[in-house]
Amino acid sequence: MPQNKNMVTHKSQGIALINDYEQLLGSVIANLHSLEFMLRLYLYKKRSSPHASFRRGQNFTGLLEGATLPINALTDYQTLGDLIKGYNTLVKRRHSDLEIEQGIVNLRDALAHGRVFVPKSGLPLQLLKFSKPHNDKVVVTFSATLSSEWLTAQNVYIQKAIVQVRASQ
Repeated sequence: MPQNKNMVTHKSQGIALINDYEQLLGSVIANLHSLEFMLRLYLYKKRSSPHASFRRGQNFTGLLEGATLPINALTDYQTLGDLIKGYNTLVKRRHSDLEIEQGIVNLRDALAHGRVFVPKSGLPLQLLKFSKPHNDKVVVTFSATLSSEWLTAQNVYIQKAIVQVRASQ
C-alpha cells in the first residue's frame, strides 16, 4: 500500500529535526567541555591552589587506570562552578569585563541532571530539572524547550565565555 505523500514529508521533517537536535546538543556539550578545559588550563598556568606541577614532558595520552598524578587545576575535583569562581577571582583584578557568568553552571547541571520529556505534540523536547524533595514536593529549578533556536543560543552563550577565557591569557 503506497504511503501518503504528506506522511512521508512529515516523517522526513521529523528525522531532520532530530538530527538538528542531536547536532546542536552535541555542540553545546562539546563547548561546555572546551570551556571547562580552558578554565582548568588557565588556573594551572596561574598556579591556582592546590598546585603541584606535572613533571617535565608529562604525557596524558595512554595514561592507564591507577596512574597517579599531582593535584592541580587540571586534575583536581573542582566543579565547573568552582572553576568559574576561581577564574573570576583571578581575572577581575585586571579585566573585570572578562568574568564569566555563573549561569553556565545552571545550564550544565540541567543537561547533566535534568529530565528530557517529549511533549504530546512531539518535538521540540522539554528539559526540566527538579530540586531535592522538601515536604514531599519538588520545585522545577530549570525549564527549557530544546528548540534549534534555544540550543543555538546556548552555544553562542558558551562560546562567548570561551572567547573571554582566551582573551584573558
